[in-house]
Amino acid sequence: MEVVTNIFDGLMGQARAKAFLGAAFANDKLPQTMIFVGPKGVGRKTTATMLARAVHNNPQKNHPDTFMFADVLEELRAQDQAGPMRAATDALIKFLSRSPIASRCKVAIIENAEDLSEASQNALLKTLEEPLGDSLLILTAEDEQRMLPTITSRAVPVTFTPLTDGEMKQALPQIGDAILLAAQGSAGWAKLMMEQPERWNEEKSIANFWLQVFESTTEERFRWAETMREREDAIRFLRSGLRVWHQEWLKQPDITSGSRLARLQQTVMQVRDNVNPRVAMEALLLGV
Repeated sequence: MEVVTNIFDGLMGQARAKAFLGAAFANDKLPQTMIFVGPKGVGRKTTATMLARAVHNNPQKNHPDTFMFADVLEELRAQDQAGPMRAATDALIKFLSRSPIASRCKVAIIENAEDLSEASQNALLKTLEEPLGDSLLILTAEDEQRMLPTITSRAVPVTFTPLTDGEMKQALPQIGDAILLAAQGSAGWAKLMMEQPERWNEEKSIANFWLQVFESTTEERFRWAETMREREDAIRFLRSGLRVWHQEWLKQPDITSGSRLARLQQTVMQVRDNVNPRVAMEALLLGV
């Protein structure tokens, strides 16, 4: 079987994913629907866009036969459109239903597909049940279990793993030990911290809170919850806790630590699903 990997030149790590996708591309056997599963910042979106360019045989970043769901959703939100998630989903379905404009195949990429509402996932279902031969749909997700089984059962999973320390240093030669440790194999996150020192200082402060949360007072805990009013800020705050607690769990795995991690992950999911961020965080912080 022929394998093509040079379409992923410059992509660090992910040898198995690149080998599978390279072979499928070379032999014209790419699954029509795939889920790139793995943590953020390890190359899922980059791989998807590289594959789209290869399918189109065109190096353009913006191609008329590529649909970036996140970009459309962001534009609709900026326009204060009512129901932007469903509107973006409708636009995606329309895109998939038409013929390609400039290449033999259309490619749609949905980042963080687990964040799609149930209504949006159900709307997509008919498209997946009757896929068109000239369409390729790539979903990315950290946890595909949060998606409807009717969606995941119709998609081929492609696993993406955290980068090794060696791969991280190769991708980011100037990375310091502290960021390397905190990044947990996410080059995207590490790059952001290196480019924004003020953000890194804030991340260190948040991480220190999570390290000392069990000794903190209720007032101190709620003070942090009060500062994270925006949904994305709350998710970032909670994700920092996941990184810190996961590192501590690796040092000494036990049932209590595992249970705390599960509750923290559940809170992240609740905030993503439009539960009031402050209410969700206060409920979590009261129980730790």
